[in-house]
Formats: sequence, C-alpha cells, structure tokens
Amino acid sequence: NLAKVRVVSSNLIARSNYKRAHRKMRPLSLPVPPSPLALGFPLIYPLIKIKGQIMRRAFITGTAGFIGFHLARLLLDKGWQVHGFDGMTTYYDLNLKRARLALLAQNPNFTQTEAMLEDADAVMTAARAARPDAIIHLAAQAGVRYSLEAPRA
Repeated sequence: NLAKVRVVSSNLIARSNYKRAHRKMRPLSLPVPPSPLALGFPLIYPLIKIKGQIMRRAFITGTAGFIGFHLARLLLDKGWQVHGFDGMTTYYDLNLKRARLALLAQNPNFTQTEAMLEDADAVMTAARAARPDAIIHLAAQAGVRYSLEAPRA
C-alpha cells in the first residue's frame, strides 16, 4: 500500500511540475520562413495580386534550360508576358536549347535576350526593358564538377 501511495504522489508532483513548467514557457523565437511567393509557388496561378496590382510580366533567366523552359511555357499559357534571358552556353546541346526557344517564340508574349549573366549591363538593360512584375533566376552552370573545372564558363 505504501508503495502505491508513493507512486501516486510522485505522479501528482510530476503533473504539477509539468503544469508549472509549461505555464512559464514562452513561445520559441524561430526565424520566419520565406513566403510562398519568395519560393516561387504562387507563380503557377494566372493572376497574382501584390499590393492590389495584378502580376503579368516575368523575367526568367535560363529559359533555354529544362526548368526555365517549362516555367516560361506554363506562364505563357496562363497569359503572362515572359522575357527570357539565356547565355546559350555549349555545355548542353545548342540545338535542343534553340528548339526550346523556338517553341516559346511561337507565343507573341515571349521575348528573348541572348547574353551572359556576367554582362551586368545586358542583364540590367533587358530587365528594365521587360519591366517585370517577377524576376525568376534559374540560370546556372549545370554540373558541379564542370563548374569547378571551368568556373567562368
């Protein structure tokens, strides 16, 4: 009987300590996660409002690449104006890249600048001319190993 009393009393003490500890706890201060817009998720919708303005123009780097091409095509299908920016490097087959850009160019809402990202003037000129509501930067050097061997490629 005495053992049962001790167990019961220790459970009561543990419960009261738990309640007391939780009463004093403050919410954790965690960093705020990025908004879905910052991650690019809302871009799949045809109309996005930011501060009451409807977004309809996108500036996408890497439009000749796999992801950039498909994103540009999706936005064009949703009625967006898309300006593509690609360096057309030879790491992947140029015929494939040109074929992708030719498909995008069939849409009158698509324009393209062929220049390297290292050319800051070309990037700024193209971005200013496009007057984008959203800039999606997808251009990158494909292949980690190659980027180490030729970092300026």
